[in-house]
Amino acid sequence: MTATLIANDISHLRHATELAEAAAQHGNRPFGAIIIDRDGKPLAEAENSVLTDDDIAAHAELNAIRIACRAGLQRQLAGATIYASAEPCPMCTGVILRFGLRRIVYGSSWNSILPVLGDQPPVVHVASKDIAALSPQELTVIGPCGSLTSGSVST
Repeated sequence: MTATLIANDISHLRHATELAEAAAQHGNRPFGAIIIDRDGKPLAEAENSVLTDDDIAAHAELNAIRIACRAGLQRQLAGATIYASAEPCPMCTGVILRFGLRRIVYGSSWNSILPVLGDQPPVVHVASKDIAALSPQELTVIGPCGSLTSGSVST
């Protein structure tokens, strides 16, 4: 399957980048995510809050999924698209699959975000596209698209 961007992808990806910039202003690593349902309706958005929440799993993607679930929108996640300022880590990609989202569109590549991770211990990285390829569910991964967004967080 050829992964292509659709009409609103760039504006949603720019919004995820704005959320990443807000996360950095709030003392966290610069990552943001927004979830849009299959009909184009925003379900949730979130910043990374790993440092301020003292929760290593408080990545932007997981925070957005948690927000949607708490709002009673878990069923709407099936078939949705998540826009992330950077490539989701393996943990986040697994959760994205588990909740039935079908598209990931991300800005920065894993290699370009490594400097942002600072003193976080190195982790094993498996690309989102590689995880998607192993899944029996369809998951389209589009990225990196960082050059298409203006105002990207420098890494």
